[in-house]
Amino acid sequence: MNAGNLLAEYIASCPAPVPAKVKGHLAKVIKELLDTGTHPGHVRAGLALWGEKALSPSLLPSMVHQAINARPAHTARAGHTAARSPHQPFTNPADARAYYEGDL
Repeated sequence: MNAGNLLAEYIASCPAPVPAKVKGHLAKVIKELLDTGTHPGHVRAGLALWGEKALSPSLLPSMVHQAINARPAHTARAGHTAARSPHQPFTNPADARAYYEGDL
C-alpha cells in the first residue's frame, strides 16, 4: 500500500471534489507517515477521522495518533450509573417529596 492508493481511497469516499492543494498536501503527509513506519491501516483510520472535520492536512498525523490510541468509551465510576435520572434544577415545588423522589 502506498500514499497514492490511500489518497485515492480517501478521495473516492468524499461526496465532493477535493481541492488540488489539499490532495497534494495530503499525499505528502501520507507518504511521510508511511515512510516512518506507520501501518497503512492506521493511516486509513486517521484519514477517516480527519475527513469528518474541517482540518488542515498537516494535522493528519494527530488524527492517526488519535485513531491508534483511541480509548474505550467512558465507564461509570463506582456508585454512578448511566441509568440515573437526569439533573432536575430546583423549582421550589409545592410537594417537596415529589421533587426529591422520596429521598427526604
